[in-house]
Amino acid sequence: MNTHEEAEAVLETALAAAKKAARAAYKKIGKRDTCGFANVYIFPARGKFITVLKRRGIGKTLQGRGYLIGASELHDVPQSQSITVHANAAEAFAKVVCEHGVAAYAGARMD
Repeated sequence: MNTHEEAEAVLETALAAAKKAARAAYKKIGKRDTCGFANVYIFPARGKFITVLKRRGIGKTLQGRGYLIGASELHDVPQSQSITVHANAAEAFAKVVCEHGVAAYAGARMD
């Protein structure tokens, strides 16, 4: 990504992918699923993409080294605590940003 406009476009694509994945998971499993959460981790926490995330109020710096985005910030499935919904959203988001040169990965665990 060479410009903030390109970073904005990648963010919009990643958010759309996360929402689509979360909705598909919710449609498949409904409200009955294991309770859990997921995050996207980005290392290092610098560059145009991180600047765009900060401007939009998405995520937070992770102990000064990386950047953390909670999966609930990435989708619009209402009041979901489903690990499957959160994990699918985080994985879809991370996949898109990785395809654009950002070192990101998704992690999930039961609550």
